[in-house]
Amino acid sequence: MKENRSYFLYLIFDSETCVYVGETSNIFWRVVKHKDKCSDGAAIYLQEYQDKEEVLKLEKHYIRILKPKFNSRYCQPHQLELFEA
Repeated sequence: MKENRSYFLYLIFDSETCVYVGETSNIFWRVVKHKDKCSDGAAIYLQEYQDKEEVLKLEKHYIRILKPKFNSRYCQPHQLELFEA
């Protein structure tokens, strides 16, 4: 079995507003699963990384900054301690 060493950070934008930020090692499956979050005009931006920890930190960062409507993880006030150094 081949070990996956690629991780993706992806942002879904609908009408120029970020509606979801996520990370995955299987981008094709995640895009299919998120189809209900996207209109026909939605855009998905993604970047590949080799370090999972880096992707997780970036995911938290962008969720905190952009506050996408479909992200519940890391958006609640009591969860912001996850971002403190």
